[in-house]
Amino acid sequence: MLLEFSGGGSFLSANVTAHQVFTREDLSPAQQMFGRIAEDFMSTEVIPREQEIYDKDWALTRELLLKAGELDLLRVDIPEAYGGLGLDKVSSAYVGEKIGVMPSFAGSLGAHTTIGTLPIVYFGNEEPSLIYRDKPRPVSCTLERLLRFCREIYVETHID
Repeated sequence: MLLEFSGGGSFLSANVTAHQVFTREDLSPAQQMFGRIAEDFMSTEVIPREQEIYDKDWALTRELLLKAGELDLLRVDIPEAYGGLGLDKVSSAYVGEKIGVMPSFAGSLGAHTTIGTLPIVYFGNEEPSLIYRDKPRPVSCTLERLLRFCREIYVETHID
């Protein structure tokens, strides 16, 4: 199924046939599985701690992000070549929908992957650079690895 984008709000008046429309029933078993993992995680780990999260318990948020990483929820959009799952955008959107039931945590998880990890994937350098001297490209998909990398870079760039 390939739809051409013609810009603006043309989708409002375009003639679309039934086979061009994606619905929840079109999710593959693998996509449904990732959605269930995200949904179960949110209902058992995150939602019961909702008030603590809204009270800005950052230690708890970090703990929950580590648990999300253990369930591979932080690696959905990362290409396989860099240690991610390399899932398609439908899978990513479906997992995001399940995570989105708790907006504050969804914001933290989204920031980790879209602000923290994906720029390293998209704009990182395969060759060691001046800053990353003698280190391989640091594509990390877990909070712990990303924080470790950030600490190393901070120390390297802030030595008097």
